[in-house]
Amino acid sequence: MKTLVYKQLSQSAEGSKEAHTIMLNEVKSKIDALVESAPANNREKLSKMMDSAMEKIAALGNGDLFTFFANDDISTRNFICYINDILKGDL
Repeated sequence: MKTLVYKQLSQSAEGSKEAHTIMLNEVKSKIDALVESAPANNREKLSKMMDSAMEKIAALGNGDLFTFFANDDISTRNFICYINDILKGDL
């Protein structure tokens, strides 16, 4: 999600709820792409780990969700680092 879109949606309660849904869908797409790109013998384990991460990510507020996972400017490397952080409880 682009920063401008996030800011526009965040101006109302209904927009914030919509932004949260959109961001979760975008994060899920990124996670699915990571799982699909993993070696076949690691996909099942990675999928379970990512499901656990997604549960924790879904509980985040919009600010943290955008900052750490849904911002289009986040590199893949940082996205993976943030997933690691949330799984360890550091986020």
